[in-house]
Amino acid sequence: IDPYIKFQDKNNNKHHLKTRYYLVTTGNDSEIANTSFAQMFFADYQMQRKIKKASNLIFGLTNTLNLITSSAFGNHKSENAASYLQFETKQKKLDLSSGVRFEFCQLDTLDFDSRFKISDQVSIPVYPIFRMGAHYELFKATHLRMSIGQGVRFPSVAERFVSTSTGGLIIFKNPNLKPETGWTAEIGAKQVVRIGETWKGFFDVAGFINQYSN
Repeated sequence: IDPYIKFQDKNNNKHHLKTRYYLVTTGNDSEIANTSFAQMFFADYQMQRKIKKASNLIFGLTNTLNLITSSAFGNHKSENAASYLQFETKQKKLDLSSGVRFEFCQLDTLDFDSRFKISDQVSIPVYPIFRMGAHYELFKATHLRMSIGQGVRFPSVAERFVSTSTGGLIIFKNPNLKPETGWTAEIGAKQVVRIGETWKGFFDVAGFINQYSN
């Protein structure tokens, strides 16, 4: 089920609250939770505020709670929460956007998956993620772009604790699985060309790099 509400206040700020309850069971007619009973509770609140005519500020909070009862990989609780902020602006031929997101993730009573090391002695339980992008219209049909962004993905309960077999395939649990992190950057240019009166096409060239860990 997906209840949500959307409204605009007297200051023209846009508010959007999305929620979800998601249930997955594997069993039979007599015992619905014979093998597993998994519930997900999700909520995301977002506010968009217009700053003058050319700029926009986006703020949000999100939380996902998973409660799992399973004979295949035990009983577990995982929580993933985050807060985020993004700023967008358009100045003549230049479009800019930048944002930051703080991720929190914990499985059962284990150490935080989202732990971020500032130094060998100092760490925090939230993982910061940054992104930035820009677009510039060099000429009417010539566009330049660049972007850089980070990402993180935390292991799921199934990836860590499922231990089963099907046919000749054996699946082993991996409780020590680490979060995946990475970053990517791109720079590119697009040139639109007109062919006669009715045809248009474009040339696009880009260079990009992706870096992944774990």
